[in-house]
Amino acid sequence: MDYFLMSKDVLNLMDEMGHEKVSLLGHSMGGKVFMCTALTHDSHVRQFLATNMIHKDGRFRWRVNLDSIINNYLPLCKFPEFDTQYKGPTLFIGGSESEYIT
Repeated sequence: MDYFLMSKDVLNLMDEMGHEKVSLLGHSMGGKVFMCTALTHDSHVRQFLATNMIHKDGRFRWRVNLDSIINNYLPLCKFPEFDTQYKGPTLFIGGSESEYIT
């Protein structure tokens, strides 16, 4: 489990569904996966937005694979280095009290 493998999962799903270009929506780790996807396959990305909630049983809930995160914590704390830039539309949304996005 790393950002490149998860990005490949996204691309494989796009192929299976017959989508050549998509808008990506992710939060936290999902946001990093989509940034990686945008940086390595920008021709497949229309735009991306970061969030990590699902609507289930009439409520919003977090969706995470906690065991996988714990087992791969150290590599996931870092983000791969790239020598390229994604120049497509991007929207960052941060909470008013958050210092995560500066």
